[in-house]
Amino acid sequence: MAAIPGLGGGVPQDINITGRLGVNFRCSDEMRASAFLLTSLGVLGISANILLMVTICFRRSFKSWSYGLLFHQGLVDLARSAILIPLGQSIYACRPMTKCSLIETTFLLLVTVSTVNLLSVVLNAAPIIPEEDDEDLSNLMKDNPQCMAFGLFMIWFASVTVNLGPTFLSGALAANADTVMEEPSCPLVQGPYRHYVLNAIWIFINSLSIMLTMYHLHKLYKDSTRTSMESMRINRLYSANGGPDSQDLIVVSPSKGLHVERQMMQIEEEGINQVKMFVIITLAYLIFWGPLFVVTLANISTDWKDVKSSVAHEVSLHVSFVHAIINPLLFLLLHKDLRASF
Repeated sequence: MAAIPGLGGGVPQDINITGRLGVNFRCSDEMRASAFLLTSLGVLGISANILLMVTICFRRSFKSWSYGLLFHQGLVDLARSAILIPLGQSIYACRPMTKCSLIETTFLLLVTVSTVNLLSVVLNAAPIIPEEDDEDLSNLMKDNPQCMAFGLFMIWFASVTVNLGPTFLSGALAANADTVMEEPSCPLVQGPYRHYVLNAIWIFINSLSIMLTMYHLHKLYKDSTRTSMESMRINRLYSANGGPDSQDLIVVSPSKGLHVERQMMQIEEEGINQVKMFVIITLAYLIFWGPLFVVTLANISTDWKDVKSSVAHEVSLHVSFVHAIINPLLFLLLHKDLRASF
């Protein structure tokens, strides 16, 4: 990972250090500034996601297993941020890193897991209609740990299959296993262990997950604001008491009709609030990851070394690192139950 030009300011002071593999590394003040930036982003990301996970753990009641998915989201984003710290330390100390292929593959896998996890959270946010008029809505929204475990398994299984499958089948890792880096740290996205097709597949997978997220958000909004839901539910509840005639319903049990109406209004309000929260979180994903996707796809015929050292790639890559900080903060600020914990 190259330093962003101009971060250090002043006249760079070059330092030549010979690594353990006999490679002569050239480090400068600009790279030291980049190391400080990477380490700061890593620490801030870890802190923000720890705050999210601690807030979830100290909640007295969990309304649904989506809390487990939110905890998992924080854990994955924390791991993404933690990868930046050894990269920053490598640049600051001007020393090489081993297993760059493993570090890059792990980072890209965690990005895919985070994206698929967001899709799973949205899928789990569908409105729940009580079967009986006296059922408590909060009890209905509770789930069992088996569902959460199966959901997490499917998230990781899908992410590993679609992310690592093309990587191993293409033979990119094996073909460049003996590559020796000529600078400290490890390249991410643009490096010797990947090529344009692999990056295009990775971007397509994440973009597809985001498009499915937006599609299900649209469905969730329609389900939450469907006015016919209330009338159908009332007819189903009281057909046994007074028949489907609306006049009989009012005469027989007006209080029950008001109770069902309040439940429907509560479901609609909670559904719309959830849609607003997820729309903002999805837009944040597009803002922070969209530039890197565009820059990567635009460099179709350029050598990876030239792309990696370009200002556009370095700036968009560092912008994408900020997403691991913003994502947990958005959940803490926009999620009603998590916000109420403070």
